[in-house]
Amino acid sequence: MPASHERIRGAIRWPSSVSTTPRPVRWNSPYSINGTLSKLWGSHSLKVGGDVRRLSVKLATESEMAGHFEFNSLFTSNNGVGGDELASLLLGLPATGRVPYNRGEGDWFTKYYGGYVQDDWRVSSKLSVNYGVRLEHEDGLQEIENRQSVGFDRTAVSPLVSLVPKTGLLAGRTINGGLIFAGVNGAPTEQGNPAAIKVAPRGTGAPAHPCALPAGARSSRSPR
Repeated sequence: MPASHERIRGAIRWPSSVSTTPRPVRWNSPYSINGTLSKLWGSHSLKVGGDVRRLSVKLATESEMAGHFEFNSLFTSNNGVGGDELASLLLGLPATGRVPYNRGEGDWFTKYYGGYVQDDWRVSSKLSVNYGVRLEHEDGLQEIENRQSVGFDRTAVSPLVSLVPKTGLLAGRTINGGLIFAGVNGAPTEQGNPAAIKVAPRGTGAPAHPCALPAGARSSRSPR
């Protein structure tokens, strides 16, 4: 007897309606490259650095990889009399079922670039100031073979227009709306509309006193 089944109103569903086959997820070829240069210049300590990352994940979006089947008493009855859905299940004779034609596999990735300049300035023996700025850019989400949609076109004629009867309220009307697919007819290959450059300034100051607390402000971002 399968462990994951559901018996409802004379029928058995397998797997049950609340169970799903685990989706295999694999982080695929992530990398990160970063570096920093430092220079002491009088009362200043300058730092310049950069950061490049590629984040990627590969998975199947279809959840019912083992299929979904329903069993009733039809195949084990005598002209509709008797029979049992459990017997049909044990004989492997489903009444209905479905198996995914496509696993829905995808390999999504995004790239992140960042660079910063920072200065630790000892203004005097009683005051130190730290300030700098970080510039960042992040690409939108992409799929390695463009197997994704990147938008919705409200003006495109729907591919279902010929299948819908033009009667009643739909008489003489055209059904508009359709998905925009990555790289098709000049469409972009990435989702979203991220800012070209993100600016993250920072600054702090601290008096040289054992009981003093530093004060400052910063704006920070992180890759999605």
